[in-house]
Amino acid sequence: MTTAGLSWFTVDAVGAAAPPDTGPLLLDLGDFGSDRTELVGAKAANLARASYAGLPVLPGFVVTTHAAARVRRGEQLPEQALRTRWKQLSGNGTRALIVRSSSVAEDSATSSMAGRFDSVLDVRGWDGFLDAVRQVVGSADAVGSDAPIAVLVQPMSTAQLGGVLFGLDPLTGDRRRLFASVVAGLPEEIVSGAATGTSVVLSRGLGRALETVGPQVPGLTAGLRYRLAALARRTRSVFGSPQDMEWLVDADGVLRLLQSRPVTAAAVPPRHSRPLGTAPIAETFPDALSTLERDLWQRPLDEGIRAALELSGAASRAVLSRPLVHSFGGRLAVDLAAIGAAPGPRRSWLDLIDPRTGLRKLRAAWRIGRLRTAYPMLVEDLVDQVDEQ
Repeated sequence: MTTAGLSWFTVDAVGAAAPPDTGPLLLDLGDFGSDRTELVGAKAANLARASYAGLPVLPGFVVTTHAAARVRRGEQLPEQALRTRWKQLSGNGTRALIVRSSSVAEDSATSSMAGRFDSVLDVRGWDGFLDAVRQVVGSADAVGSDAPIAVLVQPMSTAQLGGVLFGLDPLTGDRRRLFASVVAGLPEEIVSGAATGTSVVLSRGLGRALETVGPQVPGLTAGLRYRLAALARRTRSVFGSPQDMEWLVDADGVLRLLQSRPVTAAAVPPRHSRPLGTAPIAETFPDALSTLERDLWQRPLDEGIRAALELSGAASRAVLSRPLVHSFGGRLAVDLAAIGAAPGPRRSWLDLIDPRTGLRKLRAAWRIGRLRTAYPMLVEDLVDQVDEQ
């Protein structure tokens, strides 16, 4: 049989001719069928779809699931056709490559399986390339995965900046906001956990920086933020849902899409949920509480926060009617949205025109104004009572 210009013939353990797997063994990202997950895995299929749509994807080719299955059985790769593609992509060995996993089980809407399989960076030379392919394919067996795996091969790029980009706010699920984590260099620094990067919350339209946490990153200009927002909008249009992306800005200043997958359901809070956290009380309660300590502190803390919110007019009756302090394994957590430390559920247009919010704040300002006037007299009365005792 001839496949991709290569005569392929194998012999099994007892010497009988073994029929080859049906289907192509190698595919370029632009080839017909390169967007089929069962052939190239989810990662490569998504990049092929992005490339068809004109998104800035690096060129590359895929060692398909059929060819990888042969490797898993200990058979040889189709050397002639594979070497031809390796020469074209690497400039006959003058340019480094990146060899990445692309499993059928990766990058779904329910599980990304990020970091489960191997990827090999800065691969040089023909022998090094073959070793990298075998390593990536072997990583599926190493983690006990029975799912078919393919191998995505692309040129290694020099990056000015790199990072990850979410097509929504993963903290609140708000689709009007985007979240980016940026680092100088390749995005693998963030993905591998070697660096945390600078986190930026962007507006979906113009990419305005709404919140920034971390050191200033040279090159993260308004122009780049706008291009990141445009990339998030385009991938959402192509794939039909907000995407979790890896990207880089190459040496020529071109923004490149390295990976696009659906934001997993686990990363998005359930509808109408409210974020909880320990940050406001972490210094006071750094450790888990015993049952007695929890009974002693949780209710007074909840009542104190509720009284402060009611006095200041910062929370509605609906917010004040539910618990504000929760306990998980003895650790106390506060409703962050209620105290203004995190965005709450998305408000409807009815909330925006509801006059009760303004009236509540006006009434609270009046109460606080009266307290400020009466405060000196209250202090004098308290001092007199203490002196009398």
